[in-house]
Amino acid sequence: VPGSSCWAPDPERAFVEARVEEVRGRLATISVLRQDEAEGGGAQRTCPVDDLFPRSSDQRCTPDMDELQELNMASVLNNLEILFGQKQCSSPGEGPNVIYSSVGPTLIAMNPFVQLPLYGDAWVRAYRDAGIDERRNKELGPHCYRTVQEAWCRLRVVKHQSIVICGESGAGKTVTNRKMIEYICEVARRNAPRPAVGADPE
Repeated sequence: VPGSSCWAPDPERAFVEARVEEVRGRLATISVLRQDEAEGGGAQRTCPVDDLFPRSSDQRCTPDMDELQELNMASVLNNLEILFGQKQCSSPGEGPNVIYSSVGPTLIAMNPFVQLPLYGDAWVRAYRDAGIDERRNKELGPHCYRTVQEAWCRLRVVKHQSIVICGESGAGKTVTNRKMIEYICEVARRNAPRPAVGADPE
């Protein structure tokens, strides 16, 4: 619809903010927004209507992307870019976990290629203590610890649980797998009954 906000495909940035100027059949003329002239800001382009995505005026960043007003490829990428650009807090629950976000039960993890203060005893305790408390888990935000804690809790209902970890080479699958295993080993160890005095733990 002419005058509506949209995300338009872009060869360099994947998608750019734009406004629909005119629609003729299956082609739309759009104006690129929020970029300087060197990057094509204000320029008009023509592209297929099917390649455009609706863009909400509310561009707030949220780790829980189910809260986005428009959930599509362009809005997800924009949200991830804004989230990744924020500062990572060193304590759980103090701010967003910048490399983690979620859509429904799916956890999205980005490889920062640097060490971030996202793991350790304090983080394990926070997610273990949260358990299945939705309010507390929302405060803590998406994390590989939260995903594995949810699977751990569901073991009480369904005996077999699985977590599928997928991604391109270098995406961080091995690290995510290792962190999840470390978490569940630590939680299981803390939940294990103490052996009787004088008993052989083996």
